[in-house]
Amino acid sequence: MLSEEAARLGLNKSILEVAIEHVNNCFLLNTQYRMRKTIAGFSGNYFYNNLLLTPAHLADTGQHLLFIDTAGRGFEEKAGVDGSSLQNDGELQIVQWLLQNEWNDLNKLAFISPYAGQVAAAKALFPPGIRISTVDSFQGQEHHTIIISLVRSNDEGSIGFLKDYRRMNVAITRAKEKLVIIGDSATIGGDRFFQSFLAYVEEHGVYRSAWELELD
Repeated sequence: MLSEEAARLGLNKSILEVAIEHVNNCFLLNTQYRMRKTIAGFSGNYFYNNLLLTPAHLADTGQHLLFIDTAGRGFEEKAGVDGSSLQNDGELQIVQWLLQNEWNDLNKLAFISPYAGQVAAAKALFPPGIRISTVDSFQGQEHHTIIISLVRSNDEGSIGFLKDYRRMNVAITRAKEKLVIIGDSATIGGDRFFQSFLAYVEEHGVYRSAWELELD
């Protein structure tokens, strides 16, 4: 768990990042070979000044990016079982609905979240076969389809760890074929990073409201 106070003091930078800031001769490895073009596109635009390339064999073949918006559904965050993290039961309910109605190959799915409380709740709820992990633990890994549960949903627009954009960059670049993000646009939409991401989804991906799903 990262300290928000330490991050504000600039202590969330690695030695490599500090070195890059002070070295003039930096060379970008400018072609990614993991994911479909649309999945890589937002990260390439936001973090790499549109310099990140995708080879022809990873061109889009369909819809590879989906955002499911829980705004207005009352799916608010709550304290996890251990009280030290957060979870969002409504977002877990959406995943269950997707598993029952739209996806059947569980071995192709991985569920990740920045919040350990959400991960613990998912492990207790979801069927075997789905990889379930925190974003930090999933760093360096990849999977066919990634579902990201953002968890944060509150009236104050507080997003906590979601403001760690480098962590979010890790999260949204793990999927090879399909990236699904579940979140509350009313909570995250006041943040500049997520404003840009939501605009990217509107242009290049698929936006679905949780109201469209026939949830119990």
